[in-house]
Amino acid sequence: MMVAVSPEHLLGVLYGFSSGGAELLKARRVDAGARPAVQAAHKFLEDRESQLKGYEPVAPRGGLIALRRPSPLGLSPPQPSDLVVCNPVTGQHVSLPRSSTWDESFVLLPDGGGDFRLHVVNLELADAGMLQVQTFTSSSAEPSKGAWGAVVATYAHLPLGAPSRFLRPAPLVLDGVAYWLCKSESECLGYHVLALPLDGRRQPAPIKLPDKVLQRPEHDKARGFNADDLLLASTMVNGKRRLTLAVVKNFTISLWTLEDDQVKPARWTRHKFFDMWRIMVDRGCPAPWREEGDKLALECFSEASGSLLFHFYLRMLHKLDLKASEVELFAVYCKRNSSNMCEYEIT
Repeated sequence: MMVAVSPEHLLGVLYGFSSGGAELLKARRVDAGARPAVQAAHKFLEDRESQLKGYEPVAPRGGLIALRRPSPLGLSPPQPSDLVVCNPVTGQHVSLPRSSTWDESFVLLPDGGGDFRLHVVNLELADAGMLQVQTFTSSSAEPSKGAWGAVVATYAHLPLGAPSRFLRPAPLVLDGVAYWLCKSESECLGYHVLALPLDGRRQPAPIKLPDKVLQRPEHDKARGFNADDLLLASTMVNGKRRLTLAVVKNFTISLWTLEDDQVKPARWTRHKFFDMWRIMVDRGCPAPWREEGDKLALECFSEASGSLLFHFYLRMLHKLDLKASEVELFAVYCKRNSSNMCEYEIT
């Protein structure tokens, strides 16, 4: 099924529903030209509800979405997941053979004409300073020729003897480079961004976050940072799209931009600050009561709309337009605690 839509639409978000399936939560406001796409995507997921039970979204790109069904917990070593790449709008659906390496993170790259590459990445060898990548290349003309390449271990300039982990399974892809937020057990690195040039011409390397980015108020120092306190995004600064780090502290969001990922040491500059409580009150949004345990949690970034999607109070999902500094209630949702949330865009 072919559905024509105009460029750059945030159709909604995908996540693992509490009952075990993959759910598409549509945006409250969708342009008329994009509504057929939303309807087609909903029908696709409903028709395949039983096939996709237990799957969760892990990587979106260009209308495609990669979903995985993780192997059972407790297996040692961890086993590869069941993987599917689909386009819910056009009806494309490809079940991949299992990779030969553990899949900790994913980079999905459309190649045009329905073809794609899916990189699975893990930090299993991080204590040796390495990351591992294996790539599936599809062939829509001859599906049987879609195959995994060899597992490639690449030196990533990580501290030796110190395990690292990704904070989120999907990276931000910007100008041909995949960026992950990571945490290293090394005291000299800690929270950092790991950059992987996807053309293979440069080695991956960590980008250190300055201490001032991670400083917390005195009353909140003991809590430290959680994965949903930090999120990578991209923003326009002086006419150029730059890697940006969103940081939550209490009920505020700060945006820090990286000036140049090739400059050492990395130079991060704070260029925007949002007091979410004040913005919501000023804009007439329904502001939640502050109760013990309430927190602001970052879910995902939408490049098409230039917005952060975040959870604020119970099951309310809000959308913050980074350019206009406007916030609106996006939807009410119920996702599995273990599930990642992915923006679903057509660009």
